[in-house]
Amino acid sequence: MDSFAATPAPKHLESSRPSPYSSTPSMALSTASTGSIRINSRRKPRTFLPRVTGPTPTSSEFVQPSKVFPGSKHLTPYAVCSSDLTRRQQLQPSAPKVEPAKGAVRRDNQPKPYLLEPPPQALKYPDAGCSDFFPWRGNHDEDKIYDVQARNGQYDKLPVAKSNTEQASARAVFAPALKQRPGLATLSSLFLTILEQRQNSGQMPTTSTFKPPPRIALPDPRREAWLRDLASAHVPLRRLSRTIPHGLKGTVLLEHCLAKEVPVPRAVWLIRCVGANELRGLRRKGVGSLAVGGEARWIREWTVQVSQFLEKILFGSSLPAGGPWHHHILYTIRLVLHLYAESLLDGPVFLDWLISLTQDCPSERLPLVFSAIGPLWEDITKQSKLLNRIARVIHLHSTSYSEPLRPLCIRYWAQYSELFDTHRRGLISGFTGVGASVSPTDLVDLKDLRQLICADNIRSRRNAIGIDKSVLHSADARQSDCRNLLASLDKTPPPYDFSPVWKQFSATLIQDDGIHLVCQWAVTPLRSGIYRIYAAVRLLVTISQSGVDLQEPFLVFLKQCDIRNKALYLLVSEVTRLKIFSIAGYLRWLIASGGLPNSDCAQAQILSQLPTHGVSTKLQNLRRILLRSCGHDVGGEASLVEELKESLSSRGLFPPAPAAATPLLLEDVARLQGLSRYVQSEIGVWIRDKIREKVQGISFDTHGQQWEAPPTNQTPYIEPQQFMLARDVLEAISDLRMLADVIKLVVTSDSCEVLKSVVQTLINNADAFYVLDVLPGAMDIVSERYTILRSRHCLDKPLILSLSELATITSRAKFLDELTRDLGNHDRDYPRSAAAPSPVSESMGDIFDDDGMDGNEEIEHLWVSNVPVDQHNLSRLFETATASIENARDNDDGHTTIISTTQGLVKLRDINLPFFNEAIDRWVLRMRESANNFSFFRSITLLLSGGTLQLETLVSGAVGVGDSQTNNGTENEYSFVSNVLRLILCDNPFEARLSTQEMYSLKTQRLMFLRSKTTSVLGLYRRLIILCSGLDNNLESQTTGLLSSDASLETLRHIAVSSAGVFMSEIVEPLSQPGSPGSRWLVTLIDLILDDTDPADTTGESVHAAQVGRLLTIVNEFNLSICKLKLQLLFGIFSRDTGEKTTRPGRTDQSPCAIAKAVVRGFVSAPQNRHHLCSDLVSLLSPDHARDIFSAAEELVLDPSSFLQAHYVLEKLDLPAADGPEVSEHLAKVLLRVIESTSSTPRNAGLHDIPTSLVDRLSTILQLLDENFAEQSQSSSNGSDRSDVPDEYRSWLLLLLRILIVHRSDFSPSRSATAAYDQARVIFCLCCLLQTEYIRNQPDLLSYISDIATQLGDDLPDEHRAQLRRCTLAHKTPPGTSFLVSNWDSSDNLEVYQRGKLSDYAIKTWERLSEPTPVIGENDTSLSLRLFRARRT
Repeated sequence: MDSFAATPAPKHLESSRPSPYSSTPSMALSTASTGSIRINSRRKPRTFLPRVTGPTPTSSEFVQPSKVFPGSKHLTPYAVCSSDLTRRQQLQPSAPKVEPAKGAVRRDNQPKPYLLEPPPQALKYPDAGCSDFFPWRGNHDEDKIYDVQARNGQYDKLPVAKSNTEQASARAVFAPALKQRPGLATLSSLFLTILEQRQNSGQMPTTSTFKPPPRIALPDPRREAWLRDLASAHVPLRRLSRTIPHGLKGTVLLEHCLAKEVPVPRAVWLIRCVGANELRGLRRKGVGSLAVGGEARWIREWTVQVSQFLEKILFGSSLPAGGPWHHHILYTIRLVLHLYAESLLDGPVFLDWLISLTQDCPSERLPLVFSAIGPLWEDITKQSKLLNRIARVIHLHSTSYSEPLRPLCIRYWAQYSELFDTHRRGLISGFTGVGASVSPTDLVDLKDLRQLICADNIRSRRNAIGIDKSVLHSADARQSDCRNLLASLDKTPPPYDFSPVWKQFSATLIQDDGIHLVCQWAVTPLRSGIYRIYAAVRLLVTISQSGVDLQEPFLVFLKQCDIRNKALYLLVSEVTRLKIFSIAGYLRWLIASGGLPNSDCAQAQILSQLPTHGVSTKLQNLRRILLRSCGHDVGGEASLVEELKESLSSRGLFPPAPAAATPLLLEDVARLQGLSRYVQSEIGVWIRDKIREKVQGISFDTHGQQWEAPPTNQTPYIEPQQFMLARDVLEAISDLRMLADVIKLVVTSDSCEVLKSVVQTLINNADAFYVLDVLPGAMDIVSERYTILRSRHCLDKPLILSLSELATITSRAKFLDELTRDLGNHDRDYPRSAAAPSPVSESMGDIFDDDGMDGNEEIEHLWVSNVPVDQHNLSRLFETATASIENARDNDDGHTTIISTTQGLVKLRDINLPFFNEAIDRWVLRMRESANNFSFFRSITLLLSGGTLQLETLVSGAVGVGDSQTNNGTENEYSFVSNVLRLILCDNPFEARLSTQEMYSLKTQRLMFLRSKTTSVLGLYRRLIILCSGLDNNLESQTTGLLSSDASLETLRHIAVSSAGVFMSEIVEPLSQPGSPGSRWLVTLIDLILDDTDPADTTGESVHAAQVGRLLTIVNEFNLSICKLKLQLLFGIFSRDTGEKTTRPGRTDQSPCAIAKAVVRGFVSAPQNRHHLCSDLVSLLSPDHARDIFSAAEELVLDPSSFLQAHYVLEKLDLPAADGPEVSEHLAKVLLRVIESTSSTPRNAGLHDIPTSLVDRLSTILQLLDENFAEQSQSSSNGSDRSDVPDEYRSWLLLLLRILIVHRSDFSPSRSATAAYDQARVIFCLCCLLQTEYIRNQPDLLSYISDIATQLGDDLPDEHRAQLRRCTLAHKTPPGTSFLVSNWDSSDNLEVYQRGKLSDYAIKTWERLSEPTPVIGENDTSLSLRLFRARRT
């Protein structure tokens, strides 16, 4: 070692005030160029340094305090002495020299003697004057002349010594050699030999004689006197260092220093002396490691004592008497900081205690504690663990400070904000134990753009390592916004105002994505209700009015949609009708894209469906040309439209004179529904225009969204049958916009029948009319017309009941109360019609004259006579009527019998309502077990259509009797339940003879029941499935047909989306219970809801793994919750089939189940654009199921045989084998997606070999990265490129890092005894990764690995941290590694040359005394000069 020097002090310890660290330089070792070393020995003169201003003045003999040089945190005091005096002269100082007064004048007129000056050309030496210039003074050898000198001249004699063997001059020997060519080398060799001999002869031969001042027992007066001398600056330390008092140690020593106001440097000297004696005593007592352990324990105990003393002083509980309190506090802080800077404290223990003190400190003492933290800020920020804690403490006090402390908090806010730039990675893993709502970025200045950018970076990095989930990646955030928008669209209640929904998401959601999602939501078969199309159109109009061009986004949507979906054509028709989608632009786009190849292509189908009403003739001709070019029959459309107009006119829709209109048959409705959208649109516009011609004088905006009330002085005239026919046609073709225009025309009619039909139409299409903004205005007009009709006394009960339902839907409470009063008045005025006489009795009254129906005649007589009837006769009449209905045949006569008998039951209900309700309940229960109940349901249909019977009665009879969970039913009961369900879902399934008004009344009651009685409907489905499962007969096909009907699927989908909780409680949970007879039907029911038409899956009996694969191919944003439900069912079924439990806490088996492996296989097989959907599906599973999937993916990653081997992984997943870097990279990305989707679930007790496997796989990646980078460098030099090889390993590395984050808790010492060792191994692997060239060239990956290593190193035990430090130093890891593992280097290790090599030499900080003893020795320093090959000076 050539030189040793103390390093400068850190800048943060400097202050504008008199700093406690201002002192003289520390002990310095310096070596000249020749190799000599200068030590503060007793023989070397010293140099005085300037005094330090402080509370106590100092003299020239005072030993000045030590000074912290820049870059060093240690204080190294040494004795200061004059540069002109030797140490012995310093021990006996002479009297100070008296200087003459400044004003005195010297009166010396004596002539000055002549002084001989050297010539300017003489060679000058730095210290010895000029060369060969000796003026005569009489004492030089040349001043005396001898005989020999006169003859031979003046020359220096040879030195005479024992070691001198030189007898003569070597000039004669070396002069010839120096004149030769190698003369310079010879001269250099001679000089090196001379210097080596000089070095060996001048080295320090003696060992160190250093001894700390001994301790002796002194009486109290002498001890007090000694302490007073120590506090006095006039008493030199050399005199006090002979002995020190015994008994001064620990807190007592600190209290004496504070009480006597000992200068801080002298107090540090005394503490060093006491500590050095204590440690030497421990070394004498212990041997080997015992002594080392005892020394460390003593230093920790001493640190605790200093900490407690500082705490007492700061909190005012142990202040000495006398003197200002703030002076004592500042002295204590300065003394403690000196001890810390001199490494006389255990640094980690002290800093940890100081941060804990700050955290629990009351607000009034906070400035004092912060004054102690300020100088230590740089040391705190060097360690990740301490940086996290101090940031958390500042955050805590900054959010709960009092007003007087505002300046201090502002100061530390600024210091805290600097951490975002200087120590950002230290905040990544912080705040983990405070709570989810606390983040290190909460105190960011929102006006500072740089801080905001840093805060976003911190949030994203915290999210990447699994700490902060509030920040999503761009792709995940995009999917989250889409999912939230979809949920808002589904949950928006009437009146369906979607404008706030769009405003909420338009700021964060991409417009094209939002428009595409809105259009998909409108036409998807996984949502029910035609109102969605009109709602989407209304939302698109709002978007268009905000200045957004919808043409391009809608064209993109048309490219991706399914042309088999009829709802798509209705959406296209509506956006075209409202001019938000340009037909001209669409035609130009078709022509520019090459036209239409054939009539079956998607664009040809869409073009043929486009309505042309209101389109110019030029565009209509262009449309026809394009359709003809692809072979489409354009002429047939026009003829079909004319044919339909004639057919509807012939039915009495628009005859020349008023006539009875013929209602539509089921065949007519089916034909209308099968027409193209172009024809349907033409028919709808024609009907609207014809009614407008019929109802003259009413002005309204055809395409307007706002209601325009017609003039009150004009009353439209239209026959009820004509309105009902027009309504049926418009509903059949799903043109509710034209129906809304028709309602606007006829709503002011004075006809009670027309008004009742309008009200029922509004009830049936309430959702769509809400969106079309028709229902509120129509309700106002209807209430006005009702008031007029009531004043004319021309009301009937069906109108009041219909208005009551409409008032309930529209939330008109006052109007509903008024209708309730009117209904009571009507029942009082017409007691025999309290239940509203059935329209059947009005239209079929002439049948009652038949002589063969004696029972009906008797009921008629009783009803007319209005006489009381006893219970027995009522029972006899009811049984007679029901027997007649049950025995009726399935022909015209039997149908007539059912109608007439049903009329009698209606009148019997008027006679005694309570009896009728009880009798109907008994009849329903009896028919449950009847084999022939077709006539019964025909009669029930008539009763329902007339309002005489409610569906609740029928459904409760079918479901509410007995245990609905048992399958001990009969085939007759199954037939009864299926007929009830068919009656609710289908239009007149039993072919009862109903008028148009009765059919519509029945439809209204069915819709109202489906809306309000969701639980009863699902109970009916559940009972049907359970009965089918328990019967041996082959009823599967019949049940499947009923469940898969359009009405049934629409009902189930509506309930599953809008009432998911009810669907789970009424269907899923009861049927999925172990031992439930309907469990095998549950998957089939879910498949039907998902519109999964795969024959292998519809039976519910296919292999579970195949069903999982099929499920991952059909999942989308709209069926995500249903797919999640099915996947959970598959897990549950598999668990029951294999004898496992669904919940397996503490499961010890390591092989994942087949369903979990099938999910991973489905991920790998799915296209890349569907991975986010698969991830969303898996993330919604229960923790147990997600844990199984995670284990399956983890096993594939950590298995040594399949790691980085794509073909082995594919072979394990039963997929076609493939290999190559691209396949391996894709496989790693897919597995990473699976693990990220399931990593949020809590882990059970981890596998014991997980840490070991992670270290092995990381080591493999590290080795491969180094090898491939070397190969890549060699290839680059040859002109080739192999950049794809590391990218493959990058994906696998990210996969391993994600698994490491998930298994972070497995490294806790409570899990296993080797957890801390495994943690240190993982950190070491990460540190080695940080120094690879490939990682350093990728900043994102570099910061990711660094953040993970920092998080792992925060709670690493000290012993493993020390071991890790030795490993990192041996492998020369990057400089930032010390921060990652929170290294603490408390010693200044030097290097000594010993036994032929350099080795570390630890400096004993407690023995670095400047004045050990007054005994002067050649090697009396605490550092043995012999070890450093020091030379004498």
